[in-house]
Amino acid sequence: MKKMFVSSFATVMCIAFVIGQAFARPPVYFKAPKINEIKGTGCLQGTMSVQGVNTAKLSITFDGRYDAANPSQKAASNLKRSACSFALPVHVPQGLQVYVITEWSGYSKGKTSLHREYFFPGEKGMTKNTYLHRNFVKQDKWLHKTFSECGRDILMRINSSVRAIDDNAYISMNKMNIKLKWRRCR
Repeated sequence: MKKMFVSSFATVMCIAFVIGQAFARPPVYFKAPKINEIKGTGCLQGTMSVQGVNTAKLSITFDGRYDAANPSQKAASNLKRSACSFALPVHVPQGLQVYVITEWSGYSKGKTSLHREYFFPGEKGMTKNTYLHRNFVKQDKWLHKTFSECGRDILMRINSSVRAIDDNAYISMNKMNIKLKWRRCR
């Protein structure tokens, strides 16, 4: 009877440990962004939601106002170009460095563009501009050399904009997913 109790207790402890590890915070994670550090005509206060604080994946969902259109089309923003800038705090423990995979999804009609720049304060950023003309999911993978300072929390910045180019153009950003990946410092 005593052996059975010890065996059962050990099994329960192992299961509890595995479950605890599954729900444990990853070593690199997004801290809560300050609402005043997400700015722009496309992300006015109350027009988006942020999920994934204290995890390695952050999702920002837009309510349809991060859009742009030429005058012949209707846009919630009433703009030909709309922008959104993010300042996202990231916890990076000693000995690790990170890189970012970002996925942008939305709807586009006519010729439009999605511009984004990733950088850290005091660093030159990585820039990408993509021309779009239908529903889209665009993924950016950046291995940032600026992450070479190991073990320091960082403030990742992203400047983005959407633009309507031709006469019948319209673009709307639906969601942005950001995943942190990490490795040992090199």
